[in-house]
Amino acid sequence: MLAWTDTSIARAEGLDDEGVVAAIDAGARVVVFEMCVTLLLGYYTGSHRYLVRPGESAVRIGALPTVLTALLGWWGIALLVTPRALWRNLRGGVDVTAQVRAERLMRAAAAASKAAAEAEAQEGLRAAAAFGTLDERRAGAMQRLEQGDVEGAWLLVGDALGREPAVDRDLPLLRRLVMALHDGRRWGRAERVATVLEREFPDEARRGLLATALRRLAREAGRPDGYVPPPPWWQTGRGLTAIVSGLLVLAGAAALAANAWIREHRTVHVVNGTRDPVRVEVAGASPPSLDLAPGKRGVIVVAEGDLRARIARGGREVERVHALRSAFLDRFGSAVVVLNVEGAGLLICEQAAFGGSGRRRRVDPPQSLFGPELVVVEGASYAFEPFPASAGTKEVVRVLTRVDFYAGRPSRLIGLIPEGTPARALDFLELHLRLAPDDEDTLERYVEVARDAREAARAERFLAAPDAPAAWRDARERLR
Repeated sequence: MLAWTDTSIARAEGLDDEGVVAAIDAGARVVVFEMCVTLLLGYYTGSHRYLVRPGESAVRIGALPTVLTALLGWWGIALLVTPRALWRNLRGGVDVTAQVRAERLMRAAAAASKAAAEAEAQEGLRAAAAFGTLDERRAGAMQRLEQGDVEGAWLLVGDALGREPAVDRDLPLLRRLVMALHDGRRWGRAERVATVLEREFPDEARRGLLATALRRLAREAGRPDGYVPPPPWWQTGRGLTAIVSGLLVLAGAAALAANAWIREHRTVHVVNGTRDPVRVEVAGASPPSLDLAPGKRGVIVVAEGDLRARIARGGREVERVHALRSAFLDRFGSAVVVLNVEGAGLLICEQAAFGGSGRRRRVDPPQSLFGPELVVVEGASYAFEPFPASAGTKEVVRVLTRVDFYAGRPSRLIGLIPEGTPARALDFLELHLRLAPDDEDTLERYVEVARDAREAARAERFLAAPDAPAAWRDARERLR
């Protein structure tokens, strides 16, 4: 398998880093489309970035990698990767706008710094050109070689050798320079020395003298067959092919073994957001049962498949079946699986980008998760723990995701719901009123939120349930 990532952005021709950032600020998005094709005995995967401007269809723009994957990605072991690539492409690709914007801002800053460094280097070259006469340059180059400054010596010796047509005079300096390169095992630079000298002495006779001098240096360096040594067997074409093939086989076997182990050992976090103690029993889990007080959480390990959970709460016992399955490649991600008893626990998922000296900034608004009993948060790097103080570097931006569980009385927890809309608060309070109809504190808070949000009609419909207790009817009367 060969994989590549195209860091350029298609459909952004003519835009520099600042232009890409301006386009993103104007509403454009950067979307990654994946491509998987099978050739001979292996398969090749890659990803390409596309600039999608406002009003354009991302699916239409990514049609080419999607069509190539659909036509050429169904043979061999690529069959395991192709469905995932097609699924992501047909959903409009993977949005990496925030990451690309941060990268381009950093690249623009790095380009400005590089331009300043290049200006300083040019100033150094001009200073070297004005070092003095040819003899002074030669003496200065020898002095720098004695100090271990090979680069500084080359800045001086290149021009000096080009002006003086006498190899014998240049031979001591050339010998010192090549020996310094030999000691540093910089074989490519040794070839560059010969190339520069040949360019400085173009006529055939001069090339012959130069070749004689280089052969003499090779003998002095103990390399009678030439200065640049032959590569070892592992650097030859056959050696590299054998090494890569062996590594691919080992990687494939390790991936299969790791995938099988992960499939049989999925970690499931169990949280109790109700006001009653609960007992959770899951067939085949380790441990087989958990006793959780209100607002507490625990961990079990189960195999993928049908998760059969028997939940005992408040003198009642129910059995529910949830499907816990994931794709081959998704098992290597950092998904967090949460069994939220009765869906009553308040889970909050948030993302943060780290970069530029590790400073943290929020990427998207947090999201509240309640209601569903089995929740899978893909790509969560931190489960029930805070973000680190720092992560990433000035050059690399990392986007991290965390999920956390908040416990307490429902009337107070609605203040933590990040969406901040009355509808979400009413949803949460209604969920807890169904679980605990006699909770007067939650009922009073529900009436207050409904009245303030002018959702009295919705609240009256909810409180008019056939089996509603007397307190609900009284609350309904107060809403009228």
